[in-house]
Amino acid sequence: MSLNGKAGTDRRGSIGLRLWAKTGQGGDDCSYHPLLCHMLDVAAVAGLVWDHHLTPELRKRLKCALGVEDARSLLVFLTGAHDIGKACPGFQKKIPNLCECSGLPFSDNDKECPHGFASAFVLTEASGRCSVSALLGQIAGGHHGVFPRSGDLQIGRDSLGNKDWQTARREILSEFAGVVGFDLKQATQPKAGISDPFIVPTLAG
Repeated sequence: MSLNGKAGTDRRGSIGLRLWAKTGQGGDDCSYHPLLCHMLDVAAVAGLVWDHHLTPELRKRLKCALGVEDARSLLVFLTGAHDIGKACPGFQKKIPNLCECSGLPFSDNDKECPHGFASAFVLTEASGRCSVSALLGQIAGGHHGVFPRSGDLQIGRDSLGNKDWQTARREILSEFAGVVGFDLKQATQPKAGISDPFIVPTLAG
Protein backbone atom coordinates (compact mmCIF):
# COMPACT_ATOMS: atom_id res chain seq x y z
CA MET A 1 0.00 0.00 0.00
CA SER A 2 1.37 3.39 -0.94
CA LEU A 3 1.91 5.78 1.94
CA ASN A 4 1.24 8.78 -0.27
CA GLY A 5 -2.20 9.68 -1.50
CA LYS A 6 -3.03 11.55 -4.66
CA ALA A 7 -6.04 13.67 -5.47
CA GLY A 8 -8.43 11.65 -7.59
CA THR A 9 -7.91 8.48 -5.55
CA ASP A 10 -10.51 5.79 -6.28
CA ARG A 11 -13.44 6.53 -3.97
CA ARG A 12 -14.09 2.83 -3.52
CA GLY A 13 -10.93 2.55 -1.41
CA SER A 14 -10.57 2.98 2.34
CA ILE A 15 -11.95 6.28 3.59
CA GLY A 16 -8.86 6.52 5.80
CA LEU A 17 -6.75 6.73 2.66
CA ARG A 18 -8.99 9.33 1.00
CA LEU A 19 -8.76 11.82 3.88
CA TRP A 20 -5.51 13.70 4.38
CA ALA A 21 -3.51 14.17 7.56
CA LYS A 22 -0.36 15.82 6.26
CA THR A 23 0.45 17.74 3.10
CA GLY A 24 3.47 19.40 1.60
CA GLN A 25 4.30 22.93 2.65
CA GLY A 26 1.46 25.18 1.60
CA GLY A 27 -0.63 22.27 0.38
CA ASP A 28 -0.50 23.63 -3.15
CA ASP A 29 -0.16 20.33 -4.96
CA CYS A 30 -2.43 17.31 -4.71
CA SER A 31 -0.12 14.94 -2.86
CA TYR A 32 -0.80 14.12 0.77
CA HIS A 33 -0.15 11.63 3.55
CA PRO A 34 -3.42 9.78 4.29
CA LEU A 35 -5.00 9.99 7.72
CA LEU A 36 -4.99 6.22 8.26
CA CYS A 37 -1.30 5.99 7.37
CA HIS A 38 -0.42 8.82 9.76
CA MET A 39 -2.34 7.12 12.56
CA LEU A 40 -0.48 3.87 11.87
CA ASP A 41 2.87 5.70 11.86
CA VAL A 42 2.20 7.16 15.30
CA ALA A 43 0.89 3.85 16.64
CA ALA A 44 4.08 2.11 15.50
CA VAL A 45 6.20 4.64 17.36
CA ALA A 46 4.04 4.24 20.48
CA GLY A 47 4.56 0.48 20.35
CA LEU A 48 8.33 0.92 20.09
CA VAL A 49 8.32 3.32 23.04
CA TRP A 50 6.35 0.83 25.14
CA ASP A 51 8.55 -2.12 24.17
CA HIS A 52 11.98 -0.51 24.36
CA HIS A 53 11.87 2.71 26.35
CA LEU A 54 9.58 2.09 29.31
CA THR A 55 10.88 0.23 32.32
CA PRO A 56 9.00 -2.86 33.52
CA GLU A 57 8.03 -0.90 36.62
CA LEU A 58 6.52 1.91 34.56
CA ARG A 59 4.62 -0.50 32.33
CA LYS A 60 3.24 -2.22 35.44
CA ARG A 61 2.17 1.10 36.96
CA LEU A 62 0.39 2.15 33.78
CA LYS A 63 -1.34 -1.21 33.58
CA CYS A 64 -2.56 -0.90 37.17
CA ALA A 65 -3.66 2.70 36.68
CA LEU A 66 -5.65 1.88 33.55
CA GLY A 67 -7.16 -1.25 35.06
CA VAL A 68 -6.86 -3.28 31.86
CA GLU A 69 -4.98 -6.47 31.12
CA ASP A 70 -3.56 -5.33 27.79
CA ALA A 71 -2.46 -1.77 28.53
CA ARG A 72 -0.01 -1.76 25.61
CA SER A 73 -2.75 -2.39 23.08
CA LEU A 74 -4.99 0.29 24.55
CA LEU A 75 -2.25 2.91 24.65
CA VAL A 76 -1.04 2.14 21.12
CA PHE A 77 -4.61 2.54 19.90
CA LEU A 78 -5.23 5.81 21.77
CA THR A 79 -1.92 7.28 20.70
CA GLY A 80 -2.42 6.43 17.05
CA ALA A 81 -6.03 7.62 17.11
CA HIS A 82 -4.96 11.07 18.34
CA ASP A 83 -5.76 12.65 14.95
CA ILE A 84 -9.14 11.06 14.24
CA GLY A 85 -10.53 14.59 14.67
CA LYS A 86 -9.01 15.44 11.29
CA ALA A 87 -11.82 13.38 9.78
CA CYS A 88 -14.12 16.40 9.96
CA PRO A 89 -15.26 18.70 7.15
CA GLY A 90 -13.78 21.88 8.62
CA PHE A 91 -10.29 20.38 8.77
CA GLN A 92 -10.45 18.68 5.40
CA LYS A 93 -11.56 21.95 3.74
CA LYS A 94 -8.23 23.53 4.65
CA ILE A 95 -6.91 22.08 1.40
CA PRO A 96 -9.66 22.67 -1.18
CA ASN A 97 -7.85 20.64 -3.83
CA LEU A 98 -8.24 17.52 -1.69
CA CYS A 99 -11.88 17.87 -0.63
CA GLU A 100 -13.19 16.06 -3.69
CA CYS A 101 -11.07 12.99 -2.93
CA SER A 102 -13.10 12.11 0.15
CA GLY A 103 -16.45 11.58 -1.51
CA LEU A 104 -18.01 13.04 1.64
CA PRO A 105 -20.41 16.00 1.76
CA PHE A 106 -19.36 19.55 2.59
CA SER A 107 -21.53 22.60 3.22
CA ASP A 108 -21.19 26.35 3.59
CA ASN A 109 -21.95 25.94 7.30
CA ASP A 110 -18.95 23.72 8.07
CA LYS A 111 -17.11 25.06 11.09
CA GLU A 112 -13.53 24.28 11.99
CA CYS A 113 -12.66 23.47 15.59
CA PRO A 114 -9.24 22.38 16.89
CA HIS A 115 -8.82 18.86 15.55
CA GLY A 116 -7.45 17.69 18.91
CA PHE A 117 -10.70 18.72 20.57
CA ALA A 118 -12.65 16.84 17.91
CA SER A 119 -10.44 13.80 18.53
CA ALA A 120 -11.21 13.95 22.25
CA PHE A 121 -14.94 14.08 21.53
CA VAL A 122 -14.84 11.20 19.02
CA LEU A 123 -12.67 8.96 21.21
CA THR A 124 -14.82 9.59 24.28
CA GLU A 125 -17.94 8.77 22.28
CA ALA A 126 -16.37 5.63 20.82
CA SER A 127 -15.29 4.45 24.27
CA GLY A 128 -18.67 4.61 25.94
CA ARG A 129 -18.60 8.07 27.55
CA CYS A 130 -17.41 6.99 31.00
CA SER A 131 -15.12 9.10 33.20
CA VAL A 132 -12.07 7.04 32.22
CA SER A 133 -12.74 7.26 28.48
CA ALA A 134 -13.32 11.00 28.84
CA LEU A 135 -9.95 11.45 30.56
CA LEU A 136 -8.10 9.32 28.01
CA GLY A 137 -9.85 11.14 25.18
CA GLN A 138 -8.79 14.49 26.63
CA ILE A 139 -5.19 13.30 26.96
CA ALA A 140 -5.14 12.17 23.33
CA GLY A 141 -6.88 15.35 22.26
CA GLY A 142 -4.31 17.51 24.02
CA HIS A 143 -1.44 16.35 21.83
CA HIS A 144 -0.69 19.93 20.74
CA GLY A 145 -0.26 21.02 24.35
CA VAL A 146 -3.75 22.36 25.06
CA PHE A 147 -6.08 19.96 26.84
CA PRO A 148 -9.76 20.40 26.00
CA ARG A 149 -12.06 21.30 28.86
CA SER A 150 -15.62 20.06 29.12
CA GLY A 151 -16.90 23.22 27.43
CA ASP A 152 -14.56 22.66 24.50
CA LEU A 153 -16.18 19.28 23.91
CA GLN A 154 -19.65 20.67 23.25
CA ILE A 155 -19.13 20.07 19.54
CA GLY A 156 -22.02 20.00 17.12
CA ARG A 157 -22.80 18.84 13.63
CA ASP A 158 -21.46 22.06 12.12
CA SER A 159 -17.98 20.92 13.22
CA LEU A 160 -18.35 17.13 13.06
CA GLY A 161 -20.36 16.87 9.85
CA ASN A 162 -23.39 14.73 9.17
CA LYS A 163 -23.97 11.00 9.60
CA ASP A 164 -21.75 10.23 6.61
CA TRP A 165 -18.81 11.80 8.43
CA GLN A 166 -19.68 9.94 11.63
CA THR A 167 -19.76 6.67 9.70
CA ALA A 168 -16.43 7.52 8.09
CA ARG A 169 -14.78 8.10 11.47
CA ARG A 170 -16.14 4.80 12.77
CA GLU A 171 -14.83 2.99 9.71
CA ILE A 172 -11.39 4.55 10.11
CA LEU A 173 -11.21 3.63 13.81
CA SER A 174 -12.36 0.10 13.04
CA GLU A 175 -9.82 -0.38 10.25
CA PHE A 176 -7.07 1.20 12.33
CA ALA A 177 -7.90 -0.99 15.34
CA GLY A 178 -7.81 -4.09 13.17
CA VAL A 179 -4.36 -3.28 11.84
CA VAL A 180 -2.84 -2.54 15.26
CA GLY A 181 -4.55 -5.54 16.86
CA PHE A 182 -6.83 -3.67 19.24
CA ASP A 183 -10.28 -5.01 20.09
CA LEU A 184 -12.63 -2.04 19.99
CA LYS A 185 -14.91 -3.84 22.45
CA GLN A 186 -12.13 -3.38 25.00
CA ALA A 187 -12.53 0.37 24.71
CA THR A 188 -16.17 0.23 25.78
CA GLN A 189 -15.70 -2.14 28.71
CA PRO A 190 -16.30 -0.52 32.14
CA LYS A 191 -13.10 0.51 33.87
CA ALA A 192 -12.43 1.56 37.41
CA GLY A 193 -11.73 5.25 37.87
CA ILE A 194 -8.14 6.34 37.39
CA SER A 195 -6.78 7.49 40.73
CA ASP A 196 -3.07 7.67 39.90
CA PRO A 197 -2.35 11.29 38.83
CA PHE A 198 0.95 10.12 37.37
CA ILE A 199 -0.85 8.76 34.34
CA VAL A 200 -1.76 12.15 32.86
CA PRO A 201 1.71 13.66 32.35
CA THR A 202 3.11 10.24 31.42
CA LEU A 203 0.60 9.55 28.66
CA ALA A 204 0.53 13.15 27.51
CA GLY A 205 4.30 13.04 27.12
